[in-house]
Amino acid sequence: MLWDQLKTDWDLSDDLQRQLDQRESATCQRCHSIARTRGIGAILLESINRRCGLDIKTVVELAHYAGRIEVSFRIAEINALPGLHAQFSKMRCVSCSEYGSAVSEDLMALSYADETFDYVLTSDTLEHVPDFDKALQEIRRVLKPGGAHIFTIPVIWERETRQRASVEDGEVVYLLPPSYHGSPDTDAGDLLVFNEFGGDVVERIEAAGFRVALHRFDHNPLHVVLAAEKSETLDV
Repeated sequence: MLWDQLKTDWDLSDDLQRQLDQRESATCQRCHSIARTRGIGAILLESINRRCGLDIKTVVELAHYAGRIEVSFRIAEINALPGLHAQFSKMRCVSCSEYGSAVSEDLMALSYADETFDYVLTSDTLEHVPDFDKALQEIRRVLKPGGAHIFTIPVIWERETRQRASVEDGEVVYLLPPSYHGSPDTDAGDLLVFNEFGGDVVERIEAAGFRVALHRFDHNPLHVVLAAEKSETLDV
């Protein structure tokens, strides 16, 4: 899944490349979900089951359940999660958006009202947002008290975050040679990497007013789902 130029940009060892490849693949032949989005689904279901006293095993089951009754929770899916979106799109309790579509949300300026959602879901999206800290503020704003942002970002845990680009006066400023995720033949601006996250990202999320839990999967150090619960107060 990771081509040679991206491996070079990111200064990856063969082992780190293998671990990142695994989280980007292990594709389900039925729903076409990949490892990292299945991880988000698992943590979401675990939280909903605990919250509502349920025993729902799959997102398909959740869609059937949410389609039969008025549920007590609301979810924002920011950009379609591979393999899960088909089910989320069936649920009235889910607000779906997709970058560049007719329903497109800017994570630095969400259109939703304060305290709208119990869950916000993103998958490998925040590394493409010019202002990561502003995005965290917006996500916290639209979450209800005790709500959670359940998400993935690619993280090399033994490093510190490396900023590759920023936006100043509406123009992209490259701090390092431009690097893109997606197809190696694609230069689409939405795939530009602004941040390569390191282990210090947890402190930045906590500083934005969240309590962070890390959920690890498949004996793969890079297959991690972050669950950031909105704290009652924001430290300033």
